[in-house]
Order: sequence, then structure tokens, then C-alpha cells
Amino acid sequence: MQFISSKPWLPSRWVLTGPVLLLLFLLPSPMTAQETGPMLLLRPHCEQEESRCTLFQTRDPITQETPMINTGETLDMDLIIWNPMRHEINRVRAWIAYDPTILEGITLSLADAFPLPSPGEADFSHKEGYVKISASADTEGQTEDIIVVARIQMRVISTPSSSTTLSFYDAGPMPENHTNIFRGSGPLEQSVLNSSSLGQLQVRLLQAQDLEPEATTSPFPIQAPQIDQPSEVFTILRIHNLRATTEGSSIFLAWDPLPSSKLIGYNLYYGTVPGEYMQRRSMDSATTSMTLRSLPLDRQYFFAIRGVSDTQTETAFDQEVTITVGNPGSSSAPLRGSIVELESTSKHPQRSLAGRTGTSSIFLIVVLGSACVGTALACRRQCIASKHL
Repeated sequence: MQFISSKPWLPSRWVLTGPVLLLLFLLPSPMTAQETGPMLLLRPHCEQEESRCTLFQTRDPITQETPMINTGETLDMDLIIWNPMRHEINRVRAWIAYDPTILEGITLSLADAFPLPSPGEADFSHKEGYVKISASADTEGQTEDIIVVARIQMRVISTPSSSTTLSFYDAGPMPENHTNIFRGSGPLEQSVLNSSSLGQLQVRLLQAQDLEPEATTSPFPIQAPQIDQPSEVFTILRIHNLRATTEGSSIFLAWDPLPSSKLIGYNLYYGTVPGEYMQRRSMDSATTSMTLRSLPLDRQYFFAIRGVSDTQTETAFDQEVTITVGNPGSSSAPLRGSIVELESTSKHPQRSLAGRTGTSSIFLIVVLGSACVGTALACRRQCIASKHL
């Protein structure tokens, strides 16, 4: 089965419009090298010319989604590298987390660009819930702008919820990270992965009527896991890779799914003071993204997330994320689906402080304008009086 999207969201390779150039000119600091570094994507499997291949539909700036898939159907995908600056890439490693109770691996085939697999990392780990891919180029590195890494085929084996997520696990610049892109080899090997641009793929599942969850008073209407896990172990777990971006008066958030048999949902906490969260949003375990709309522009928010177990215990907090509404430059993840992609150039954005800002600019303009007009009239009267003397 091949899924074709009508809305590819890869940026144009060469086109920059006037508004984009103006926006880049107005940015307070130039783009960093990371902002143009290679990134990893999942797309529908494509055997056509590269220009005719498409991507999955865009759900929000950091999430793609598949068409509806039923039990027994196959999800056929390509793992690709988008390499706009044409870095020479010698090795790629990608661990993709999935729910083994919903999806099972069928085949994993490395592409010709990276024919040399690392031992034990060219297959599915059903027990752990990872697609493990690690491979190197044969001789010279790859420099194309779009490079196919592998073809991945997975089958839907159950539909207990309306969707499930595929996400890149443990992305980072260190050699021990499980998701990375490298150029060079040996002691000269260097990470070039644009890890802040990694998104996720939401697999939409077609549920039968008899599998729909019954009404319950719990905020997480999900069936209890069958595998037991001590509650004290759950409390030390953490939700990784919480990220946020903003557009207009909305904030988009996403996070990596927590691979725990005890998980039944997530609690997203947020507020306008760091470490003090006055509001909470609860979601089921199938949800790994959230959109908050109609927020006050230019207001800074702080976010943290916890997993919730079937005994209503919570995981530990991971790193706090902050963002300013309507300011894409404060994002920890880029906006996709448009020609502009903005990323934060600082891990510690400045905090805005409420208070007076001084005399109104409009008032000053009026005063200065009145002064100029008065001076001109006075000079004119002086000139007329001089002529009559």
C-alpha cells in the first residue's frame, strides 16, 4: 500500500520570495549552521523520480499524519535525509520508537546510498519497540539534497486507539545518541544533524465500533496495560524531547511517547512563571502533541510534561520549555508547512518583564510635529515683519 500526500511540506529548494527576504533582514541575528543542517524525515515509499515524490499530510508544524489505516494493512515508508546545504554524509543512525502492541515490523531494506549496516542495527526490535537503523556509505559520502536511507514496512495488528505515533528516539550531537547524521569518519567524524527540526508521524487508525472505549469518569479512557511494572519505577521515568513552536496566537507542542506498560496518559503543565504551573491539560496515551489557541501575543509561557500511570501516579518532570506567543524566534522547533522555518538561536531566551515603557511614541511624534509647525509659522511672521520695516 502506497500513501500519496497532496500537501508536501518540504521547503522549495531555490525560491525565496520578497516577504521571506524582508523577514530574514529583520531578524535580530543570522541563521546558525544548525538551521540549515540535514534532517531526517519519514515519507510514503516512492519509486518514482525524486521530483514526483511527496510527503505525508501536515497535521501541525511539527507533526505529519498518515491516511486512515485498518488492522492488517501495511504502512510503507521511506526514511530520507533532507540535506539542503549538500553536506557530505558518511553515516546515519536512526532509532524510531513505535508501539509494538499496535504495529509490527515486516521488512527493513537499506538503500544503495548506505549499504553497510552496523551490527544489530538494521532490523526491528519488537520487544523494545524500536526500528533500529545504522548504516554507512560504501566509499565516498552522499551529497544529494534528498537521500533515501531505508525502506520500512510495518503492519497494523490492532487498533485500541484512534492513532499511534512514530518518533525519532534520543536525537543529539554525541556519537552515543541513537539518532544522528555524521560526515567524515574515524577521529574526523562530526555530527551535522539538525535535531531541533525532527518531527513525528501520527499513524491514524480505523477503529471498529466494538473496539471503541466505553464512557468512564477517568480523564484517560484507555484500557489498562497487561504488563505489570512497579509504581516506584514509573515515578522516575521522564518524558523526553518536549518541544514548542508558535504561529500567530497559537502554540504547538509535541513530545516523544513514553515506552511504559503503565502509561495511560499525559499531563501538560504550563504557566507564565518558570517552575510555577497554574494550568494543566490531560491527554490519553495515544496523544503526543497539543495545540493551545487564542493566547495573548508576546506573553511568555513555560511548559513541562508528566506521564500518568494506571494508578494515577506521575513521572518526574523533564526539562522545562519556554516560548513567547507569536514570536517564532523563541521556538524550540521550526515551523513546517511554509517556506519560512525559524529556530531559536539561544537555549535561554530573554524573559520579558511587565511594566511601564516610558512616554508614548505617538505622543512624542505629535509634540515634535506641533513644534515644527509652530517654528515654521513664527519664521514666516518674522520675515513678513522684516519686509515692512
